[in-house]
Amino acid sequence: MAAYRWATGLLAAVVFLACMSWALVSAPFSGPDERAHYNSVTRIMSGGGWPLPYEAQMESWTVTAVTEAGWGYRGQRDESPPLPNARSTIFAGGNWENLGKDQMVQHPPLYYGVVAAAASMIGDHETQWDAAQLMMRISSAAMLAGAIPFLVSVGRHVSGSPRAGVIGGTSVLLMPFFTNIGGFINNDPMLVLTCSAAICFAVRALYREEKARTSLALAGVALGLALLTKGLALLLVPVVAVFAAMVAWRWRSWPTRIWVFLLPLVIAFAVGGWWWLRNLLLLGRIQPSTLGDRERSAIAHEGYDLGDFIIGAIVRFNRTLWGRGARDDIALPTHIVDVAGLVLVGLVLVAVIVGSERRVLALLWAFPVLIVAVIFVNAHGIYWDLGSPDRGIQGRYVYAGIAAFCATFASLAVIVTQRLRAAARRILASIFCAFAVVATASALGWVLERSWGADRAAALASIATSHGVALTLPISVVGVGLAASAALVTLFLLPWPVRAGPARTTTRVTN
Repeated sequence: MAAYRWATGLLAAVVFLACMSWALVSAPFSGPDERAHYNSVTRIMSGGGWPLPYEAQMESWTVTAVTEAGWGYRGQRDESPPLPNARSTIFAGGNWENLGKDQMVQHPPLYYGVVAAAASMIGDHETQWDAAQLMMRISSAAMLAGAIPFLVSVGRHVSGSPRAGVIGGTSVLLMPFFTNIGGFINNDPMLVLTCSAAICFAVRALYREEKARTSLALAGVALGLALLTKGLALLLVPVVAVFAAMVAWRWRSWPTRIWVFLLPLVIAFAVGGWWWLRNLLLLGRIQPSTLGDRERSAIAHEGYDLGDFIIGAIVRFNRTLWGRGARDDIALPTHIVDVAGLVLVGLVLVAVIVGSERRVLALLWAFPVLIVAVIFVNAHGIYWDLGSPDRGIQGRYVYAGIAAFCATFASLAVIVTQRLRAAARRILASIFCAFAVVATASALGWVLERSWGADRAAALASIATSHGVALTLPISVVGVGLAASAALVTLFLLPWPVRAGPARTTTRVTN
């Protein structure tokens, strides 16, 4: 299993370096709601804690950092942004008006507390905001890369093949915005990490009789941490419950079945599920978002058209799944992402219909399907009330369930190559890995040129200046990333020791 572990480690390194590349290519505060995420992290760092929703405001030091980065904020700008070495320290405020609300306190505080602890390690109040912001982005990159071993493990268990499991994990690079999100300050990377871990342990419990109850307990811990990260994790609860029921059915005693079934759910509630009960009791609703506090209308806005909303929502969802589709200046070519979306749907159907583990694949896809359903229902409510067809539709939300995507590609790898010779399998695996790496690298180049210009040397210099770092940092990240990618592609060409995949559980056990 040494090759499997090396491949998993290399893939995690490639994902981390891809996230780091996005963190550098993306100008400070250019990520989705990144200024608000930054604001919540720095408020914790300052000792401001976690206010109730609707009570937290944007801090003056956040507005200072945003304007020094060259952005405007509610009609306010810094007409002469300072050079990097003269930028303000992290808590340097200013006489800003119209600060606005910080909507991130609608979420639980786990991600923000962890990132605040990481950012505090690089210095104190004298740290410049650009250094703190980059450290926060690095923290997100590390979280997303940390999900890779869990995703690979899911693919390995579902496919029964270590090599197919790594192929499944590599498939995340086919979706460039996945690593792009890991280069921003946002709570999605921690949600991906914790949800992937929960799914991994639930799948392990299903496929391995040994320590099944321990795996379910660990699934409960991971699910609880996910529930302390973002509300979308609530949709994973029924999926874990079904896995727990399938595992519990092995035992003949009903008392044992019941407590095995309840084990991950009780642990998940104790670790993080209580937060949502607390919201209900304290605030009267589960997710107290800013838009959720609006007046609901009994009559649709003028010009309401359900058909236009559905078509537009599907298109926007798909385009924000593969790239930054909400920004026309750096969105990936529409014909590419539209075709990619259709191909993905077809591959999922093939894997679920033809694959030997179609029941497990269908259960894994239940989580992202539930996420999509909630996204569309919420977005439709906003459209009904406000007439904004694009609000609330973000493809990146389904990354929490990307384990289903990885398991699908792992299963497809077995379906496609099961009748081929070993050498042909290795060549195809290597080609697939190279193609996935090129997909993310091409998207990086696309955004780099549109954000910083076609001159790569000048672009790297501008990137270094923008983040206040030495030019050697972006050059090193790119160089090491290419080397790690080449090593991963080469490793797929080598023969791996032949070992059977994890044993399938087909028997019941006694107490």
